[in-house]
Amino acid sequence: MALVRDEGVDSGWWQQMVTVGYEKLKGRRITGETQDADFQVGVSRTMDLPADDAWHLVTSPDGVQTWLGAGAPTLAEGARYELHDGRCVVNFHEEHLPDEAVREERRTYFRDALDRLQRRATSLGLEGP
Repeated sequence: MALVRDEGVDSGWWQQMVTVGYEKLKGRRITGETQDADFQVGVSRTMDLPADDAWHLVTSPDGVQTWLGAGAPTLAEGARYELHDGRCVVNFHEEHLPDEAVREERRTYFRDALDRLQRRATSLGLEGP
């Protein structure tokens, strides 16, 4: 990052972005790898349903079991969601994964979980036309 800074890039954020991009290009960093050498994954899906319905879908006991499986804990409020034109983006993000293989397993898991949630929303009649 010092080289990027010395070339006149003042923003720490941009210094990090350029450095990470270079490291990926040279094969020194794998997609999803963090500066702490662990991994993270994020998966999102835009669903055609109101925010209140999406919140209930994701946080109700049945909804939690839909994406976490049987025996899942009850969630408290605090998850973040964003609205776009009456639709809702459901986003799962997980950090501190040990390696790239686990990251890909979790990506597949959460994509499948979003598929299950979308099917559940449809079966409950929550999604719009």
